[in-house]
Amino acid sequence: MTAASKADENDKLKPKKTSSPRIRTIKPPAKPGTIKRSIIRKAIKEIMAEQPTH
Repeated sequence: MTAASKADENDKLKPKKTSSPRIRTIKPPAKPGTIKRSIIRKAIKEIMAEQPTH
């Protein structure tokens, strides 16, 4: 085993340190009646597909 391959193995064992840890912000639950953006996008795509192209 070469020194380079040994160093690679050591890197895999150590957890990767990130300069800025990502903290997931806790969001309050969505208000009743709100629609997710993904659903809106999907609906728009469907409507656009139905439109006859000129």
